Formats: sequence, structure tokens, C-alpha cells
Amino acid sequence: MLSSEPDMHVHNSHTGLGEGVRAARKLHPDAIVLSGDTPGAASVVESLDDAVPDAPIIVVFAGQEPEVARECVIAGAQLCLYGLEDREELVEGIRRLVARERRRRSHIVSRVTGGEKKLARVIAFHSAKGGAGTSTMLVNAALALRQLSNKRVVVVDGALQSSDVGVLLDIDHSANIADLIPHLKEMDWDLVQEIMATPPVAYRCCWLRPS
Repeated sequence: MLSSEPDMHVHNSHTGLGEGVRAARKLHPDAIVLSGDTPGAASVVESLDDAVPDAPIIVVFAGQEPEVARECVIAGAQLCLYGLEDREELVEGIRRLVARERRRRSHIVSRVTGGEKKLARVIAFHSAKGGAGTSTMLVNAALALRQLSNKRVVVVDGALQSSDVGVLLDIDHSANIADLIPHLKEMDWDLVQEIMATPPVAYRCCWLRPS
């Protein structure tokens, strides 16, 4: 039904749940279409939604299955369709959901960047072992970028076991990256602002503490 659409590339999978989830993670699809006849459809939806939260899920049923459809929606499906005889409804549903997801992402980027169209530039500091001065370089680079550009600078500490950034910036903050995970689909700037810790005014930068 979809392979004849010129702007749609279809990856058709008849594999088991585990393989399907791994395929979704690898392919990062713009949308997922799931047969409502799949055993434990709601559980499959939940697993797919957890694996690729940015991809809207559409469940297609051969007939009316209101109870299963309700469970699928609760599990994370954005749309349930019944008894499709042609592709128009499915194609339109996919286009609208993908467009809505892109608008949502664009809105988040716009809020985070203060309306700037360009995405933020990411600079990563990494060391194969501790004690090499990675955190010190990270903090100094963040402070210098803030002073030179006068733009927002966000420091994300990826050391999940231990974090030195809070000590270097003299910050004591209880919220962390893990607090954002349950809200990936409805994340907005207000939530990010709430999770981020703001250092003393003299520092003029923010950071996200690992869980």
C-alpha cells in the first residue's frame, strides 16, 4: 500500500518482537505501521515506543477492535485505523503524524535556541580514563564560549557514575537527566529549564547533572 508512494521508503518486517524492535532502533523510521492482529499488540506498541520514542506508531486493524485499540493508544500509539480498503487514509495518516512530529521538534528547538533557526553546535570532551582533566577543560570551554558569544551554553555531564562539574561550578542540584526520560514525547523548554541547574550569575552557563 505504501511502496508505490514516491517519497516513502518501506521496510517490511515479519520478524519476531525482539528483532522488530532492534530493526526499529537501527532504521530510526519516521513512522511505524503495526498490524493490529499482532499478538499482544499493546505490548508491542509499548516496546516500540520505548525503543524509538520519536517515531509515531499507527496500528491498523482488519475490523473494529475498540478494546485493543484503546490499550494500544494508552501504550503509545498515535493513531488506530480500521478495515483499510485503499491506501489513501493510511498515507494521509502517516503524512499528518510525521508532519506533527517535525513541528513538535522544531518548536522545541526554537524554544531552546531562543528562536534561532540553527541547531546548537555540540562539542564533546572525552577521555579513556579519569583524572585527565576532561571536566576542567569542559567547564573552562563553556565559560569561554558564553563570554565570547553571549549565547546560551549548556553543559551536559556524561559521567554517569561520578560527576565533577557540579563541584567545579559550585552547584548543588537534585534534578538530573533521568528526570527528562519519562517526558521525551512532550518535552518543552519549561521542563528543560526546570531540570537544568543555573550556576551563580558570574558563571552564566547551565548544566545537566547525570543520574
